[in-house]
Amino acid sequence: LQEAIDLGLKLKIRYFSSKDAQITEREVIPKQIKQQNDRFYLIGFCLLRNEERSFNIDGILHIEIV
Repeated sequence: LQEAIDLGLKLKIRYFSSKDAQITEREVIPKQIKQQNDRFYLIGFCLLRNEERSFNIDGILHIEIV
């Protein structure tokens, strides 16, 4: 993930959202990894929502460079 952030690579992720218990595929331009309490989050620009979003790293099921 850090290399993708450093190089500005676009990622395709399969993500499980515990908030609504759904699995979605997203294309994300990663910006940073942030720790909040005992959890780590990928902060990035989500092309599906067209806005910056945070993704719990534990919820990322698959990552692919696009």
